[in-house]
Amino acid sequence: MLATIFSTPGSRSIRAGVSWRSIDQNDPRWYESIGTRSDAGVPISPEAALTIGVVYRAINVLAHAVATVPLVINRVLGEGAKERDRTHPQYAMLHDQANAWQTSFLFRHLLVTRCILWGDFFAQMLPGRGGVGSLIPLEPPTTRVVDQLSDGRLVYVTQEMTARGVHPERRLLQDEVFHVRGFSLDGKSGVPLTRLARNAMGLALAAEKHGSMFMKRGAQFSGILTAPGIMNDEVRASNEKAWSRAHGGLAGSGSVPLLDGGMDFKTTSATNRDSQWLESRDFQIAELGPRFLGVPGILCGYPDKTATYASAAEMTQAFVKHGVMPITDNIATELNRSVVTGAPDRFFATFVLEGLLRGDIKTRYEAHRVAIMTGWKSRNEVRALEGDNPGPSALDEFFEPLNLGIAGEGEPAAQRSTLAGTARPVDEPDDQDESALSQARSYQATAMAISRLRALAERQAARLVWREVAAIVGEGKALGAARRFASDAHGWEKWLGEFYEEHAKLVSETLRVPWDSSHAYCEGQRLALIHSCAAVERFEAEATPKLIALAIGG
Repeated sequence: MLATIFSTPGSRSIRAGVSWRSIDQNDPRWYESIGTRSDAGVPISPEAALTIGVVYRAINVLAHAVATVPLVINRVLGEGAKERDRTHPQYAMLHDQANAWQTSFLFRHLLVTRCILWGDFFAQMLPGRGGVGSLIPLEPPTTRVVDQLSDGRLVYVTQEMTARGVHPERRLLQDEVFHVRGFSLDGKSGVPLTRLARNAMGLALAAEKHGSMFMKRGAQFSGILTAPGIMNDEVRASNEKAWSRAHGGLAGSGSVPLLDGGMDFKTTSATNRDSQWLESRDFQIAELGPRFLGVPGILCGYPDKTATYASAAEMTQAFVKHGVMPITDNIATELNRSVVTGAPDRFFATFVLEGLLRGDIKTRYEAHRVAIMTGWKSRNEVRALEGDNPGPSALDEFFEPLNLGIAGEGEPAAQRSTLAGTARPVDEPDDQDESALSQARSYQATAMAISRLRALAERQAARLVWREVAAIVGEGKALGAARRFASDAHGWEKWLGEFYEEHAKLVSETLRVPWDSSHAYCEGQRLALIHSCAAVERFEAEATPKLIALAIGG
């Protein structure tokens, strides 16, 4: 009967070559779960896996990424529009407080951690206002899928273990359980990472244990003590104990042994350099972090010498796209199926990942500028994306580029607005006199000239603002003045005065504006930076329109 522990019907013995009758009752293999011992001989469990630095760090990076972004419920408005619905019964539970003792952050962090390490995350859905009121996590080791009903719904069994003891098993239907699966082979239950990466984790733990034991022995290599003649067991044991006491451990490191009686010591172990111990540890970082968990080495604390600032930014974007988004989509679809009440075509839960996908300040502000100038975002929408409060109602208006027309109409917006009301159907008599027609043509030419002037002013203004931001913040490997004078307020003010004195000349020459106008603009920029260095974050959104107005208005 005990043989069934180590074999399954119709399959070869899992522990091939091992007879259960030959194993002593005190052998630790009796008390291990099948499949948790790696080929390196190290037992693997979720708790042991977290003692591996790269595994702990990579799982924390993934869990923090999912836990920090907002989880909201949106209402579908129709025609592709949506809005955040803070009045939905489950909004506060998902966004703020998952249950009586866990915030949404802690709940999602636990969800991702368990889903990776155990392969599954289970939570019991307790009723509340308008449907599900709270989500109570269930222990993965004692919760499992045990059956499937005729209608396809799954049946779960769970058992709670508390300080007061082990509670009886409870059966729960699929309608009562919020179940998120990780990597799965059957679609019903996930596969634990400790099974998939068993040997990689075992090798990493074995390498750590080897290093620990090496230091424990005082960084001394093991070998053989030889002596002439034959020693009895008592003398042999006494010599071994005396040698270890005198020269073993950190206290005996570097001591000089004194051998008598013709004894000799011969080293038999390979050195750490011979076994490439450090190289194997580096390999395990790459094996577990990027390959098994999909987290770039630079986010795991691995010093990737090939990574530059630009490539690191690209790696981060790839991490969000290929590492975080699959997890958030998996969670959101399960929430929409199990937790969120209401018609699925009217309400849906989603993670707001824009914060993770945001680029550096220069890239963001350039994107905002294009969005504002091309008319598909208002200035207040851009302020909301940057976390600022809405400005005046005038900032809700959308710009329309004057030199763009609607496809098929053949006339730019400026020409259509200028000639509106003057055109006549071809079958109607044209009763405009020559002077009116000449005036319309003059308006058209003026509008086109203004359009070209504005486009030129936009390009030149953008270049000038980029020069300001690059000098202050820095570009590439060059340090900006804000960092160079971070602890030197006097030097910072002096640099600002010299820079904007020179920049005022450049603004005047580039935009062909009077010196007084360019000097007034630069003085305003200088004072804003003296008040707070953070003002540079608003330069591209606010300074560019100022320079455009300066160029067109003179």
